[in-house]
Amino acid sequence: MVLLNIILFVFISNETCSQVQETMVQNFQFTRAWEPNEQAASVLMPAGWQILGGVFRLEPYDAGEANAYLAKVDLDLRSDKDGTHMIHWCPSWIYLGNNGMSGGMMYGMEVFGPLTPEEYLAEVVFPAEHPDAQNGKILDSKKLERHLDIYRQKLGSLANQVGLDGDIITVEYEENGIKYREKMMTIIMYNQTMAGVIWANLDTKTIRAPANQFDQWEPVFDIIANSVELNPRWEANENALRNQIAAASMQNQQTYQYQGSGSGSGNELGDMIMDGWQKREVSSNSVYDSWNLNFNEFQNYTNPHTGDMEIGSNELDYRWINTQGDVYYSNDPGFDPNAELNATDFQLSSPGR
Repeated sequence: MVLLNIILFVFISNETCSQVQETMVQNFQFTRAWEPNEQAASVLMPAGWQILGGVFRLEPYDAGEANAYLAKVDLDLRSDKDGTHMIHWCPSWIYLGNNGMSGGMMYGMEVFGPLTPEEYLAEVVFPAEHPDAQNGKILDSKKLERHLDIYRQKLGSLANQVGLDGDIITVEYEENGIKYREKMMTIIMYNQTMAGVIWANLDTKTIRAPANQFDQWEPVFDIIANSVELNPRWEANENALRNQIAAASMQNQQTYQYQGSGSGSGNELGDMIMDGWQKREVSSNSVYDSWNLNFNEFQNYTNPHTGDMEIGSNELDYRWINTQGDVYYSNDPGFDPNAELNATDFQLSSPGR
């Protein structure tokens, strides 16, 4: 799953920074930039924000086969070093739930769980992201029915062989003297095997802002999350690499079986890992789909320069785009970014067009 970088400029007419938290932001400009580590994708991002993390890879001899097949993403975009406003894409991991046992590693999988999506977010993701948080509480938890339907469609007939569940939770907590609100989402896929439940978190991401600003900033996070555009060359190389690794792994298993070694649960587990990994590949074979399964509904737009259909926010009324792919949103019907930015190539593409 993939990432991106963006540069977003927030324009608030006649308002000071201290008034942002109480004022509905009217105009946003976004500039398209690249994921820093491998230029795997581009995305729209607020100006002056920091980009931390990115695509990373694990070597099989370090992590074991189960978690080394896919490029992983651990990326956040934040407004400052403390992450006062932040969106975070979390890496996907494969775990082995083994009869309630916990601890240790097997075939590169942590022996742990399985957990429900809400449990995973509350007990794994939240503590890892906010070790110093205080007075945390879950305000709301909902099923990701639309997202689950998308995954079931991608799995096709394999959907009957695995379990899928997904939640989005809203939490509030205090950190460094600030009260935050955060939304966290994940899809969990479960594959029951003779060795235990092989399970993985998919499409895990979080967004946060000070509690009294969250509603104003949520549309901005949606725009960022919906703006991912994969680098076609990177995607082709990644797919080829994954196919090579899968073929090599299958060959190793066949050689292992032919030699008559390790018959019994160890070899069965290796087969189950490959089976579970292949199902996961089917369900998450499109980085674009995964990174664009987002918190809220979206709006389709037609790019007036190219005629291409694009995805954007349905919570801001007017969307302008220039020939470089920079985007400007506004709720002001009289606003013209060409006049504001001394430009000539921004054209309007309104929601529903």
